[in-house]
Amino acid sequence: MKRILTVSVIFSLAILLLFAGQALTAEKRVAVEADKAVILFMEGDVQVKTLKLARWERASEGTILSKGDNLKTGTASWAEIGFGKYNKNVIRIKEQTLLELVELGPIRLGLLKGEVRSLVKKASRTTTFEIKTPTAVCGARGTGWDTNTDGKKVVVDTYEKEVFFNRFDKDGNIIKNAIIKAGKRGIMDDPLKPVRIVKLPASRIKDWGKWKQNFKERSGITGRVEDKAKKMNAIRQKANSVANKQKDSKFQKRDKDKIKTRTESKSNSTY
Repeated sequence: MKRILTVSVIFSLAILLLFAGQALTAEKRVAVEADKAVILFMEGDVQVKTLKLARWERASEGTILSKGDNLKTGTASWAEIGFGKYNKNVIRIKEQTLLELVELGPIRLGLLKGEVRSLVKKASRTTTFEIKTPTAVCGARGTGWDTNTDGKKVVVDTYEKEVFFNRFDKDGNIIKNAIIKAGKRGIMDDPLKPVRIVKLPASRIKDWGKWKQNFKERSGITGRVEDKAKKMNAIRQKANSVANKQKDSKFQKRDKDKIKTRTESKSNSTY
């Protein structure tokens, strides 16, 4: 009886270790591939323009983004993009927004118009996560905030910790201006005037908390390790699927170009 019990315990431990190993392996695979940005979730009209294609194309969940790529959202549309290890740094691009991925390490984004929500968990001690508009730049190493601009006016809502909010002078030089702490809103109506700081509306704080919890549930940040691994692996599979389609499209174009070149060469040789 004791022998049977011992074997049963060993078998149970082996099963637990197997599941844990699979979960950790899945997380590790996602981490390795997280050096580029990935569209985790989206809804509505979301388009991307890459440096290679130089034209707008419809995006999809799992689309891999690189330095220099641009994104735009239509009415009632949004996209959530993951950066860094395990996609812990996340932004939500809200409707009617135009954004450029200026740098991905460190992360620097160019917000031409619209609104971006940032949830920064981990930035290195020597770098910051920055969002630059035509008239100002804001950022942090680890916090949560919204940045909104129409191209001139900039509004920063800080939900966690603090965000630096600097404006540009008429020559484009940075003027260190304000630190927007949690629960505060920074408003810059005119680049030549100081940033105004007011209390953040309670409705905005409530919306932030609701979104953050919802995102955690959708992305698998909360819950059991096995469930988390499954969700992360699903994101990875989407990214791989999109990447393979992009590669196939590239190879097909290359083959067509080769055939065209050969045809033209044969045609010229007949004359």
